[in-house]
Amino acid sequence: MLLAYAAAAEYKQTHPIARAILQAAARHGLRLPDIDTADYEVGYGVKVQLAEKTIHVGSARFMDIENIAIPAEMEQIQQHCHENG
Repeated sequence: MLLAYAAAAEYKQTHPIARAILQAAARHGLRLPDIDTADYEVGYGVKVQLAEKTIHVGSARFMDIENIAIPAEMEQIQQHCHENG
């Protein structure tokens, strides 16, 4: 469900990460939920409302601005990915 939410949030975006998320969702045959509202912060991320859920997709600094804690395990994965391009 996480991939479907991320793809729904990134649906109108054209940057490479959004395209990769959308391609992964398509490969898995996921149906994307409808978005009620979207607030895009260029260079940071997107916050969308889906039914009664608010979904945030974006950078670590976007999560920090939104006061969303990133679990240590995810920070390690992010650091590994960053180091490996």
